[in-house]
Amino acid sequence: MPMEAFARNASVFLCRNGSHSIWIVSQVAIQKSKAMKVTKNIGMLLLAVYLIIDGLLGFGINFGPAIFLLYLVALAAGIFILIGR
Repeated sequence: MPMEAFARNASVFLCRNGSHSIWIVSQVAIQKSKAMKVTKNIGMLLLAVYLIIDGLLGFGINFGPAIFLLYLVALAAGIFILIGR
């Protein structure tokens, strides 16, 4: 039985062989993927750092007296977000 292909110019192909259908992703879609962009907004970056560290604390990681730095990061993130930087 011959196979039929639809949407040849797209990055996803549907091939049918009788009653079976197979989806095939072309190489073009894989090559178009880009790296994740890191935000330039310092407030959001500090907030991300705070949330990651706070999440680690939930798993029982102990930073001892350095936990005070977490509060400074949170304070700085809030200020930078409020002033729009």
